[in-house]
Amino acid sequence: MLRLTKLREERNQTRAALGADAQVHPSHVGAIENGRLVPTPDSVILQRLAFALKWHGDPAALLQEVE
Repeated sequence: MLRLTKLREERNQTRAALGADAQVHPSHVGAIENGRLVPTPDSVILQRLAFALKWHGDPAALLQEVE
């Protein structure tokens, strides 16, 4: 599971809700979580998702696998 997914689920957010908070299309959230879209580490999408999730670490860390 990606850190992105884990953080989203811990907050009981849907992909649509996270997408709205981050101003990212919900299909992009799903594509990232499913590995169909891999944004570059300095991607604006990752920065927006990190901000919406209140993640203070490196936005690229959202793409790391966690348990």
